[in-house]
Amino acid sequence: GISMSFYKFKEILYIIYDLLPKSLKSFVLPILEPSYLFMKRVLLIISQIKLSVFLLDGKDKWSGNNITTLFIGGKRVMPYLSDLIYSQEPENTFIGRVFIWKIMSKIRSIIPKPDVIFIGVDKFFSYFLFKNGFIIIPGWLLFTLDLSKPLQKSWNLSKNKSLREDLKKVKKYKYFYKMTCDPTEFEYFYHHMYLPYIPKRFGKSTIHTNFYPMKFTFEKGQLLLVKQENKNISGMIIWTHNKVVYVAYLGVRDGRIEFLKKGALSAAYYSTIMWAKETGFKQIDLAHCRPFFNDGLFYYKKKWGTEIKKSKRLQSILGMKIVNYHQGVLNFLEKNPFIFIDQNKLKGLIFIDQEKPLTLKEVKSLFNKYYISGINNVIVISPQRFTEKVKKFANSMSTQKLNLIRIDPDLFFKKFPHILRLENYYDSLNEKTKYDVQ
Repeated sequence: GISMSFYKFKEILYIIYDLLPKSLKSFVLPILEPSYLFMKRVLLIISQIKLSVFLLDGKDKWSGNNITTLFIGGKRVMPYLSDLIYSQEPENTFIGRVFIWKIMSKIRSIIPKPDVIFIGVDKFFSYFLFKNGFIIIPGWLLFTLDLSKPLQKSWNLSKNKSLREDLKKVKKYKYFYKMTCDPTEFEYFYHHMYLPYIPKRFGKSTIHTNFYPMKFTFEKGQLLLVKQENKNISGMIIWTHNKVVYVAYLGVRDGRIEFLKKGALSAAYYSTIMWAKETGFKQIDLAHCRPFFNDGLFYYKKKWGTEIKKSKRLQSILGMKIVNYHQGVLNFLEKNPFIFIDQNKLKGLIFIDQEKPLTLKEVKSLFNKYYISGINNVIVISPQRFTEKVKKFANSMSTQKLNLIRIDPDLFFKKFPHILRLENYYDSLNEKTKYDVQ
């Protein structure tokens, strides 16, 4: 398709760039990347006018209930979502291709009806999905760390046990780092750190960067190598612009799990942060992650005291709609709280399915676990009433950081997005004078 042809063109473009003399490279550099990113997005939008349709069917991860998922577009995110939902590889049926303006009629024509629908497209199409009742989930979130604040405040090590343990490993194994612009060191990093590490970290959803595009990034930046005694343990390609350090690529020697367990990646993050702080940079761009709170990479980046933002580099979105609500679907929602976009703001959505009201301790635990700087608020959906202590706690929070909505999840999706216009709506099942959700 158009996007695949463009990726081949990109590879050729970077090979040609690599052959240029240094004097020409410095002239071409400011033009090449912005032009490439613009062309990439335009061609991506054009390619999404007609989308592929897949029907996935299998058992959910937690209770063995059957879930049927309709997936339209963006095949790159499909393995990731499939892994979140299914206990093993689901049956995957290709339905055909559909023009984006005919998606809703195509959905209505599919028998049996899917339980959940996902549509992966560029954010250019977000209004179309929103007006058809889809929750808009960002394809990627950008993580940044503000270096103008004291690191002790950002890290809060007295409460941040996981990061505290990571930093102990960095000290225990006597890691140190060096910065290098040596092309030979880069080749070692690419072949012996990056390529072996990526498939082990991301599994079947792996998409690796080819040699020449990465070399392009390396040449405008540098390579940080973490060492133990004389041996390279891990590495990170970084580049800088306007007082910001950008983390581009990570790798661990031979992709070895024992190095990961001994804090090899934490040493790379820590070394980069300390180098950036000492060199006078104001912010670190720690790249992207999927918008699911329980994703391991999300949790890992969060513990470094980061803030999340909508990405200007990766502008894909995921439209989600619940069609048939049953236990398998509830399992997916409860086990995978996520971040979505509402009124151009990032918001967290957490579903709780329990037979008794949430206690103050439980609500505080949920908020502390999931809140991250950069989201407007955390919304907790529960079919049970909230105690008076919980209501007071939510009301006491500044700028409405915690919203509690008492409603069955199936009704929440039927009334979405109107239900979100209510703040701390504790008794939405009964208080019909405020809002009728029956």
